[in-house]
Parts: sequence; C-alpha cells; structure tokens
Amino acid sequence: MSARWRWAPIAAALFASGCGGESGAEYGRLHAAQRAYWQALRAQERLDIYPSHARAQACLADYLAVARAYPATALPRPLPADQREAPSAKIARVGAMAALGAAAIHWELGEREAALALLGSCLREDLPLGALAERRLRVTLSGYLRELGRRREAAAVLGSLLVGLAPGLEPGDAAYPDAELLGLCPQLADLALAAGDSLLKAEVAGRLSEFLGRLRRDYAGQEPAYQGLHTWAETAPRLGRWEDAEAALAELARGFPTREPGRAELQRARLLIARLERAAEGEAVLVGLAAGDSEAAVPAGLEYLRVLLRQGRLGELPSRLEHLHRRVRTREDRAELLYLWGHYEARLGTWDAARQRWEVAATELPTTPYGMEAQLAVARVWAERGEPRFAARSLARLFEACRRNTRRLPGSEEAGVSLALEARADSLLGTLPATEEAVRGLLARRPPAREGS
Repeated sequence: MSARWRWAPIAAALFASGCGGESGAEYGRLHAAQRAYWQALRAQERLDIYPSHARAQACLADYLAVARAYPATALPRPLPADQREAPSAKIARVGAMAALGAAAIHWELGEREAALALLGSCLREDLPLGALAERRLRVTLSGYLRELGRRREAAAVLGSLLVGLAPGLEPGDAAYPDAELLGLCPQLADLALAAGDSLLKAEVAGRLSEFLGRLRRDYAGQEPAYQGLHTWAETAPRLGRWEDAEAALAELARGFPTREPGRAELQRARLLIARLERAAEGEAVLVGLAAGDSEAAVPAGLEYLRVLLRQGRLGELPSRLEHLHRRVRTREDRAELLYLWGHYEARLGTWDAARQRWEVAATELPTTPYGMEAQLAVARVWAERGEPRFAARSLARLFEACRRNTRRLPGSEEAGVSLALEARADSLLGTLPATEEAVRGLLARRPPAREGS
C-alpha cells in the first residue's frame, strides 16, 4: 500500500498534544475519537507490512467508522473564531484525518469516486479545522482530481483556501498566508498551464491577482505581504501578466527597502526591456544599479552589457567592460564577463582576441556555466575557421567539465545547465568531418544519443 498514508501518525500526535489532564464530557469524546483513530492507524501499519485486500477493507472500515462518528458537519456553521481550539473542533479534526486515511484506501483500491465524494463531504467554506487538516484535505482532493484530468475542479478546490484570507489571521488558521499557503499559487498556475485552457488560465490569473492584492492591503508592511509580492512576481509572468509582475517588483523595491531591493529592481529592468517595450526605462534602472554598491550592481552591469551588444552600441562597451573588470568578485561573474567580452571582440572582427577571452574563462573557470559556454564558443570558432582538430579538443574539454558537474551536483541547476550544454556540444560535434582523427576519436568515446534527444 502507498506510503502516502504515513503522515497520519504525525497528525494524530499533533491532535493529542495539549490535551493531557483535561476532563469533561467533550474531552471524553475527544479521547475516544483519538483512541479509535489510533486503532485505525495500527491497522494501517499492519496493512503496509502485510498488504492484502481483506486487510485493506478492514482498515477502510476502521477509518470510515471514525470519520462518520466525528464529522466536520457537526460543528456550528460558521464556527466562531474562539471555538477553533475547543474540544468539538479537535474531535472534528480527528474525523477529517480519518476521512483522509479512508480516501487513500478507496483510491488505492480503484474506488475513485468514493474517495472524491468522501473528501468533498469534509469541506466547508469557513475552514473550521485549522491549517493542518483543511489544507491536507484540499491538497489531497485536488491531487486526485488532477490525476483524473479534471484540472478545472482541482484548481477550484485549491483556490477555495485563498478565499478565506482576512485581516488579523494567525499562524494555524487555514487561510493564514504563510509559506505553505503561498506555495499553492504556483501550483494553481501549473494546473492552468497544464490544462492548455486559455479561459482557465485567465481565471486563475485573476483569482491570484485578487488574492495577492488583498494580501498586500491586509498585511501591508508585514512578512506575508513581502512573501506575497515575491510569489506574484515569480508567478505572474508564467500566466502572461507581465505588467502585474513589474508592479509587484516595483512595490518590493519601494515597500521593503532593506530586503534586497536591488535584486527586485534588476528583475524589473529585465521585464521592462524584454516584455513591456519600455527599454529606455529598463536601461536607466540598470545603469543606476550598476553605479551603486548593492549586491545587484555587478549583475546589473553584466545585463547592461548584453543590452549594448544586442543593440550594436559597441562604442559604449570598452568603458563598461573595464569598469566591471575592476568590480567582479565571484568566479561566476568573472566567467560571464569574459564570455561577454569575447562576444564584443567577435563583433569587432578580432577573432583571435575573442578566442583568447573565451579560453581564459574556459581554462580558469571550466565548470562555471559561462566557463562552459566559453569553451563551446571556442570550439565553434575553430569549426567555423576550418580547424576540426582544435574544435574537437575544445569539445573534449567541455564534455569533461559537463561530466564533472553532473557527477558532483546531480539534480542541481548546474547539472541541468551542463546537460543542456552537452547536447549543444554534441550537435556541433555532429557537424565536424569524421575523417579527422581527433573528431573520430571523440565520436567513438561519446555515448549513443538518447531516444528523442
């Protein structure tokens, strides 16, 4: 049986905490509910070790008995805020966790609609059960709907958590805008994009824009507002809301001046230039950042070099290159500067000078992203100049750097960059004449191309 059920003991322990020594009829019901739930969990453990259909049915019956005896529907509607930690609410939480266990077994047994119906019956708009139970119910139900291809319904279930946002919420409330809740925003965007439905994409974008707008107003100047702006700045571009992303970045820089405003302004400048056709404004931001002392100064200067290269404003580049040469501190920035400097030399037609810049980056900084890009650029120059032997040697060094990165940092962003570069290098290698001994030897050492690559 699935390991997805193993979170249940943690949840039960959370429910049990703080209840020791309390008395009264309601606490008696709470302890009875917890005992019944623990019995279901023990049956679950046996099922995990010795899976069988009979044990699954018995465990399902145990969970359903708890869920039906202690439903969330028994709570007052709406549940007053001062009753959220009352024994009756804790009892309903136990029932909800049992419903989750039962739904998981229904799902594993192929009883899809039964799982959906059971979880759906636990949902209430007033979110009375607190963050742990309410979010788990909706995330699980949304995941099931997504597996069935019902993405619009899945998005509606996740989005129902955002509706409860209000001023004055505290950690533990289901709609409190903490990192977990804000993490639902990119998940909603994923659902809309995977569906390929432009109407759903627009609906999700509107819902997130409205939610994060309320968040900024209700929690102005507080951590949730800061995190919400970051979330929207990252999510809005994926939904085509470039203006919204730019506004969020501007508000981050303006409203939180001590929280890395330079980085937000750098992202904003890139948006202004690349997406909003406000190049002059974006360039002004880059120039201002590059002249300052923030952590974004060197990245902004490098970005401005790219702008000048794209626009062919070569006369402005020498002073900018020398200025950055004096300021770069990290290996990655130095490699990127040398790579761009090589492109400047190439645009001037001084190929030997360009190759020398790239070879410095490739030799001194071989495993940095731009050190590897520089090595590929060197190989391309040799290939274009009819020197396949030297091109093959450069590619061999690049392949070795890529292998070192993927071995040293498996699954990382650097490894992903290395794999992409390796594919481009293979494409270049395929254009070199196999009659050249160095090319033939390198081809023999390369693994066969992956299917579909």
